[in-house]
Amino acid sequence: MKGSRKERERESRRQEILAAAKAAFARRGFDGAVLDEIASEAEFSKATLYLYFKDKHDLFYAVLEDGLDKLLVKVKTIRDRELPPITKLEQMVQGVIAYMEEDRDFFRVLTPERAGMTDSRHPELDKRVLPKLVAFVDIAASVIEQGIADGKLKKVDSRAVADLLFGMMHSAVVWWLLAGAKEPLAEKSRLIMDILLNGIQVGKVRR
Repeated sequence: MKGSRKERERESRRQEILAAAKAAFARRGFDGAVLDEIASEAEFSKATLYLYFKDKHDLFYAVLEDGLDKLLVKVKTIRDRELPPITKLEQMVQGVIAYMEEDRDFFRVLTPERAGMTDSRHPELDKRVLPKLVAFVDIAASVIEQGIADGKLKKVDSRAVADLLFGMMHSAVVWWLLAGAKEPLAEKSRLIMDILLNGIQVGKVRR
């Protein structure tokens, strides 16, 4: 098995703390969440938290990094498959939407807090969180470029289109959460791909 038993136990505790912190940040936001509550929910002492994270900012960043890393693994796996680029884009959108539906707390942490993620409040934002968001856009852009090279997509600014794709997915999940998250979110992935490939003009045929 990978890593020593001690390392696995340490990572297991770290994940338990991250899960408790994610739930607290989702409920109360960064300002409202307190380390005592997180420690209690994780069933550790507050002192134990400081063995893993230096302060609340560090823990908050770690929650975002952990969620974004898991998302990046999904989209990288799809990018590396032997599939047509349009199919890759479809699977990426479906995968991201499904991930956000399954892990609502993570998206609640990511979304409300983004407006308050200024350099003055979160000085390590540019180093720890934003590069992972940029990485997702870069992966989507690379698939779009592949589609252009294969003659399946128009010659467009791949990075700009990838930014728009991320924006559509983000907006879809935000409104879904605001509406109470009662209906399955999967239908949104089909709508996003339809708009991305065909727009809303009458007479356009997909692919």
